[in-house]
Amino acid sequence: MIVSIVKHTNGHTNGKVSDEDVQEAIRAIDRQIREDYEPYRHIGVELRLEGRSGKKPSTQNRADMRDDAVLYLWDSVNVDDALGYHDLTNQGVPYGFVFTEVAKQLGEVWTVTLSHEALEMVGDSEVNLLVQGPHPSNGKRTVFHWYEMCDAVQAETDEIDGVKVSNFLLPLYFTGQEEKGGRNDFLGRSHMERGCSRSG
Repeated sequence: MIVSIVKHTNGHTNGKVSDEDVQEAIRAIDRQIREDYEPYRHIGVELRLEGRSGKKPSTQNRADMRDDAVLYLWDSVNVDDALGYHDLTNQGVPYGFVFTEVAKQLGEVWTVTLSHEALEMVGDSEVNLLVQGPHPSNGKRTVFHWYEMCDAVQAETDEIDGVKVSNFLLPLYFTGQEEKGGRNDFLGRSHMERGCSRSG
């Protein structure tokens, strides 16, 4: 899978993201996917920076859909309470947004959100996978959770070549089984209840 990264930010001024910043992030995230994520999931992806086709991101413009999927870096926000998200266009093409201005306002690093959305897009590109797990507040009930790779550990980061990236969940997290010595996430920090919400 090849994911186009389309930058709708304005250079270095006012803390905006430059092409150089994006290329550095892409190299680190491609390395994270190849070396850390793919051995557990057996699914790979390559990110690459593409030019923008218009003044604003468009989830229906085929010119932005040069590859298998697209992730937009955008100063503005088009959903509430999110640093980023991913979904499908009406034509079934995976797309997502990383809101760089929101990240800046919250003191978050936008590269972590880009890593988060890229990993989740690879893990569930059709945005339709669910997994059974305990209800968040009533463990006796079983419910379905969205198959999101990073939501449950989104506050935890790693660093690759000086670039901050997101931690991610390993397959064991989604099995609902306790396995002695098993690891739930790549950094080995997750000891929480299984099952995660759909927020990114």
